[in-house]
Amino acid sequence: MKGYNVYSKVHHMREVGFSQRAIAKALGSNRKTVKRYCDMDVDEYEHNARKIVRIRNLDPHRDQIISRLRKYPSLTAAQVCDWLKKHYEESHAEKTVSRNVKELLEFPAAFLICSAFSFP
Repeated sequence: MKGYNVYSKVHHMREVGFSQRAIAKALGSNRKTVKRYCDMDVDEYEHNARKIVRIRNLDPHRDQIISRLRKYPSLTAAQVCDWLKKHYEESHAEKTVSRNVKELLEFPAAFLICSAFSFP
């Protein structure tokens, strides 16, 4: 289960009178997760949501990817994928690389963070 929408659906269904088991079945989630969401208030949910940090497969190469994107702005995700295979002997799905490159390009602060470091 993810997102505030699911949290709000759980609370709405609970207010309407659904049991936790029925909510879990309707949303396709675990009953214990639904119970945890029912017991949380909005502030607690937001606090917990901020603590979640997702580790991505390409995080170890993030700085190198950003460096290459800065050096070669017209680089495609397929080219980044080939470069990773060649230099790091790691095989990542092209869709994974594409999604990560897209996120890096959409988040300009990533380029600013890396500008503080020097790359060989």
